[in-house]
Amino acid sequence: LYSLLGRGEWVMHWEKIPPTDYEQLASQFNPKKFNAQEWVGLAADAGQQYMVITSRHHDGFSMYDTRLSEYKVTHTPFGRDPLAELAEACAQQGGIKLGFYVSLLDWHHPAYRFREESGMAWADYLGFLHGQVRELCTNYGEVCCFWFDGDWPRQEIADENAYFQAGGSFEYEQLYEIIRQLQPDAVIINN
Repeated sequence: LYSLLGRGEWVMHWEKIPPTDYEQLASQFNPKKFNAQEWVGLAADAGQQYMVITSRHHDGFSMYDTRLSEYKVTHTPFGRDPLAELAEACAQQGGIKLGFYVSLLDWHHPAYRFREESGMAWADYLGFLHGQVRELCTNYGEVCCFWFDGDWPRQEIADENAYFQAGGSFEYEQLYEIIRQLQPDAVIINN
């Protein structure tokens, strides 16, 4: 959605755009010229061996048809799952593998940003994050890599000590085990 504003992927954070205002961008999102076959063909022609696409960035908008959120690309005028189209194009053309960038943080999810107001626990957010990784592992064929981003102390959490005592953030051991079980050949990259 940040592409609609044209001021970078951190625009929601930098400009302090409230999630309820930012999510209105979804009603305008329609990349009509997207063509997965062309993207994969260009990558192959350039000699690439893999491509990585953002499944969900820090703004919390999912660029695929997740079952865990209504805040997703298939609920926009575009109405399609570009990750599924890319996975299919990679499988058809061969030679190019598909990987996913996954934001660990989420400025939209109530259990991440507004735990106290929402009544949700950190475990609710972890269930969502781990569930989305499980979806990416099972719904798009062979995945060559998972690139995680966003693990730094969050100012939004009032009690940092409780945050670290609750497992030290994103429970990597369990998160990585999902990937190792379902996509054992995938490389795991974490900023």
